[in-house]
Amino acid sequence: MFPTFMIYGQSRRCFTPELRAIAFQARQPTSELARQTSPKRTWDFEHFVKVHLDQWSFHAIPSGIQRHLERYGFLTAQELDAISDTIYTLVDQLQDTFSTLCKAQRAVKYIEMTLDLSDPEVSVHHALLVAQLKVSKTEYKEYMRTFKRYNKGIAKLGAILSRENKSTCDFEDAEAGSVVEPTSPVVEPNAPLA
Repeated sequence: MFPTFMIYGQSRRCFTPELRAIAFQARQPTSELARQTSPKRTWDFEHFVKVHLDQWSFHAIPSGIQRHLERYGFLTAQELDAISDTIYTLVDQLQDTFSTLCKAQRAVKYIEMTLDLSDPEVSVHHALLVAQLKVSKTEYKEYMRTFKRYNKGIAKLGAILSRENKSTCDFEDAEAGSVVEPTSPVVEPNAPLA
């Protein structure tokens, strides 16, 4: 099974038609095995992975998942859902940040245009406009950094979710003894996620 492309809100048009046919299938883990958990497993996931998901510590999530996988071999449906929920939250934040980023950019362009006017009424407020331009440019840069951070986080988590969804489905198939087709993950199963 090819890893499903699971980045929420992503257009299928970002892939060639040939890749679209295989990357956008919808297989999800469904076996009882993928739904089973234990208090110890839940505790481990909370402390190795969920804490980083909640804090959006994108750099720490892959190592936390790797540590969890070393103990349990695959992620349960509930654990995959936790990653998916974080992606949905990030997408909402990304959209809010994008909206604010656009407003900040409009303010910068308006002030720059106003500073170029030779109107005496505007010239009187030159110092005020220059000060506001500095503030607006700083805000714009901060929103752009935040936007990029969220966008990279969504991409990273989406790739992890795609990979681990595939791994869990492969684990289900192996346990059931019904591997339909040979699969070769892009990355070795024990390779680091980052």
